[in-house]
Amino acid sequence: MVIALFTIDREQCTKCGACVDECPIKIIYQRSPGGFPAKVSQLVELCLYCGHCVSVCPSSAFYLESMSPGDLEPVSDDLTINPKQAWQFLCSRRSGRAYKKKKLERQTLQALVEVGCGVASAKNQQPWRWIVVEDTDVLRSYAAMVIDWMELMLKRFPDNSEVQAMKRPVAGWKYGMDVISRGAPHLIMAHADRQWPWAVQDCTIALVHIDLYAYSLGLGACRTGYITEAANRHSPLNEALGIPKDNIVAGSMVVGYPKHRFYRIPQRNAPRVKWIGDGA
Repeated sequence: MVIALFTIDREQCTKCGACVDECPIKIIYQRSPGGFPAKVSQLVELCLYCGHCVSVCPSSAFYLESMSPGDLEPVSDDLTINPKQAWQFLCSRRSGRAYKKKKLERQTLQALVEVGCGVASAKNQQPWRWIVVEDTDVLRSYAAMVIDWMELMLKRFPDNSEVQAMKRPVAGWKYGMDVISRGAPHLIMAHADRQWPWAVQDCTIALVHIDLYAYSLGLGACRTGYITEAANRHSPLNEALGIPKDNIVAGSMVVGYPKHRFYRIPQRNAPRVKWIGDGA
């Protein structure tokens, strides 16, 4: 079977070699310096279909079997932010632990997940599968299941120091304090095949991008480690969420409209770095 893989518009191609440089698997090469890009036939089945070749072509001359230049959203220089703006945006983002009761529209939740799907993943596997809890009452019931799991853990492992830390959330819940879902209206959860070696890393990167995009929309978000842990270890919650038996919950976060705005960037420890090299 002959795999075409890609075609080159020779009238548009400038023979710059950018597609050759950026191909992760080095399937693309130039037969001669300044020649047209060509495929390494023995390697075409290894193509990740990541689209770097199409994205990096300055003249829109590269066409991959699965995508063409016209299919892709162009990068606009007008939307580029400067380093000072980027620094403030990244460093001023805070985890939200107080939310308004107002719900998000589904299209907003959909946009958040789509941003998560746009990030890099190992070998372009895009392993993430998503669960979005729209119903606040359902999210509250899941939080209650987390509390049930914590109570079980406290009974089974009373001498474990990490388990002992669950006492406060359990006690607070009885007095109406929700440190599980933080009173947020929605939950976004990522799970993936546990056999994929980079499942947790890939999903974590995706969740971080969702978190940052939520901030750009004026929303609040907070990672929910207790829900993630319980979803993997407490069968009632795992079953309620419908997690496939071969999958691991890699992470989750609550999201909604924040009650409060943060006005200052708190101090953090200085970087702890081991420098290797002379810095020249």
